[in-house]
Amino acid sequence: MRMGNRNGFSLTELMMALGIMGLVMAAGTVTYLMSLRVWHQTSAISKAYLGASTAIERILGGVGVGYGLRSALPGISIEVPEGGWTIAYTAPSRTSGFGTEKHYVRYDRGRGVIEYTDDSMGGLWSGVGQDVVDSAVAQDGEFVFLSVTTRELGGRDSATSTMGTTVRIRNLNY
Repeated sequence: MRMGNRNGFSLTELMMALGIMGLVMAAGTVTYLMSLRVWHQTSAISKAYLGASTAIERILGGVGVGYGLRSALPGISIEVPEGGWTIAYTAPSRTSGFGTEKHYVRYDRGRGVIEYTDDSMGGLWSGVGQDVVDSAVAQDGEFVFLSVTTRELGGRDSATSTMGTTVRIRNLNY
C-alpha cells in the first residue's frame, strides 16, 4: 500500500511535541523560581550589610552637621546598662568655632535602634541605625571598640550582618 500525501501531524507526533515543550517549561519555571529566591536572599543580605555600615559611619562621622566619635576629645564616657549602651563625648563646637559641645549616642536593645543627640538638639534624638539586633561598645585607653549587628526581614528571607571598628581618640591637644 502506498501512503498518500500527509497533511498535518499524527496524534503521536503532537503528544511528543507537547511532552517536550512541557519539560522545557517546567525546567524554565524551576530555574526562574530558584533565581528569584536567590535574588531575595542576596537583597536581604545587602540591606542588612548596608544598615550596619550606615550605623557605624553615622556614629563615627556624625549625623547631619554634628560631630561624630572621630571628632571626640579625650574623656569619653561609656555606660553599659542592661538593654543597651550610651556613649557621651565632647567635641569641638560646630556653631561657634570656639568651645565644645556634648554629644551622645545610645543603643536601645528593646527598640532595636541606635540614636544620636547633642546639646543643640534640645533633647531630640535622631536615628542612626534601625533593625539593630545587637551592638557592643568598649573602651581601652584611647581606643573605642564598636560593633553593630543589623537584621533585614524580607518575607521568608532574612539576613544579619555584623560590622565592627576601632576608633582612636586623637584630639589629645585640643
